[in-house]
Amino acid sequence: MNYIHVDMLRLQAQTLQALEERQGFVPCEGLENVTSCEAPAEYLMPDATRPGGGGSDIEIRPAWFCRKHLSTLLGRDPGVQPVIRRIEGPEE
Repeated sequence: MNYIHVDMLRLQAQTLQALEERQGFVPCEGLENVTSCEAPAEYLMPDATRPGGGGSDIEIRPAWFCRKHLSTLLGRDPGVQPVIRRIEGPEE
């Protein structure tokens, strides 16, 4: 099951807006063996495994990817994304 806390959504939305205002797009972070990517990011992976400080550590953090690099990480095309709908409680 994939899940993400609403505070992380807010933080990443702010990050997305700031980068788009400054650069015009959010850059893809590429893969570990590819240090740069010219394509704009299309996907946010909330729990990506990335190299940490010093090059030998590994950290789990949000990361932005283009479709090509996310497809490589997943081993398949990301496919159609689910639509987020309002969840109604028992009182509603």
